[in-house]
Amino acid sequence: MIKKSPFTQHIPLLALALGSLALIVGCTHFVLEGSGQKERTFALADMQSVMDAQKLKWLTRMKEGETALVLEESKAFPSKLDQVLKTLAVRENVIILDKKAIVAGKDIIDLTDDILLALNISIEESEAIRRELENDLLGDFPTMRKDRL
Repeated sequence: MIKKSPFTQHIPLLALALGSLALIVGCTHFVLEGSGQKERTFALADMQSVMDAQKLKWLTRMKEGETALVLEESKAFPSKLDQVLKTLAVRENVIILDKKAIVAGKDIIDLTDDILLALNISIEESEAIRRELENDLLGDFPTMRKDRL
C-alpha cells in the first residue's frame, strides 16, 4: 500500500482556494476597469441639510393646513430620497457619501444642491423658513438668536 503524504490531502483545497482567489481578482479587475467606463469617484451630500430642508418645507405646509398630505408624503419620502440618490449616483458615476463621513479630500463633488433640486426643495426658501422660526422661537431671547452671535 502506498503511503500518502499529508500534503497531498490538501492539494484539492489549495487548488480551490487559488481558483477562488483568481476569480476574485478577475472580477475586481473587471469591475474596476469596466467596459471603457471612467473610474468611479466619490461624491458627498449634506444629508442633514437635505432632511432639515424637507422638514422645514413640511412644517410650513402643515401650518397652512395640509397636515394629511404632508403625513402621506413623509411616508413616501424615504423611497423617494433613495431613488433620487440612486439616480444621481448612476448619472454621475459616483459613490455618494454623507458629508459627515468626509474629513478631508481634494476635488470631491458635492451633490447636495442636485438632491434638493430633484426633491423640489429650494435652499433659499428653507433658509428663510429657518430664520423665521428662529426669530419666532427666540424672539423673547434676542441674545440667543444666531444672527446676534
